[in-house]
Amino acid sequence: MELGKLIGEGSTAEIYELDNNKILKLFIKGYKKKYIKYEYRVNNILSTYDLPVTKAYKMVKCNDRIGIIYDKVNGNTMLHNIFDDMSSIKTYGENLAKLHYTIHKVTYNKRLYNYKQSLIRSIKNIDLIDNDTKHKIIAYTKSLPDGSNLCHGDFHPENILIDNNKYYIIDWMTTRKGNCLCDVARTIIILKYSVVEKDIPIDEIKEFHVLRSLLLKHYVNFYTAFSGADINEIEKWELPIATTRLNENIPEEEKALLLEYINNQLKK
Repeated sequence: MELGKLIGEGSTAEIYELDNNKILKLFIKGYKKKYIKYEYRVNNILSTYDLPVTKAYKMVKCNDRIGIIYDKVNGNTMLHNIFDDMSSIKTYGENLAKLHYTIHKVTYNKRLYNYKQSLIRSIKNIDLIDNDTKHKIIAYTKSLPDGSNLCHGDFHPENILIDNNKYYIIDWMTTRKGNCLCDVARTIIILKYSVVEKDIPIDEIKEFHVLRSLLLKHYVNFYTAFSGADINEIEKWELPIATTRLNENIPEEEKALLLEYINNQLKK
């Protein structure tokens, strides 16, 4: 297969242009095949529902790496659009909440990993907290109510593409079934504690923090209005979600903020 222009890259994959308005999501060498197959299977499941997703066509092998061919979306991320049109932050918060609630209205009991069990497995593997703390957080997580809602698992403005005012949700490799409030809590934790690279000018960093806070406020207000969810019930999931974030490839500054939050929560 002849690769086209490299148009994006992340920690697990590179995105290449192909002919016929398609793209190839080519995973890094050594990335576990079972996770790639899971993402492909999830996208096939999603195609049976009325959800704003890009179609997955097939898995392919290229230069000893595995990839998935998707439809191409000729747009930018929601985050990019927010910085281009800051006056519409409330509308973006509303649309973020509306899209998330659309996912959560789907119930699915088969062939998906369980969200709560995934959290527990992740907490067991964290090196930044001691075993006693792990046991406390795991016991607490087990006490939280399970569910059978479809959950994205990593829902935030960089995983939403906008093309001619049409929204597409991407990167479904973390999809789970479970309590949808857990999925909302993850979005809240990401919006609340994410940090930007240190080489960005200070004025832009300040602007980022202001926009992030406004987006979070509008997202929570609209999500609870659409769903009828109680913010207190959502907040119960923030401790295990913040803890599992320590296992992810995020900046050390963000991990320090999360550890401070976790320690404060455990003192209550």
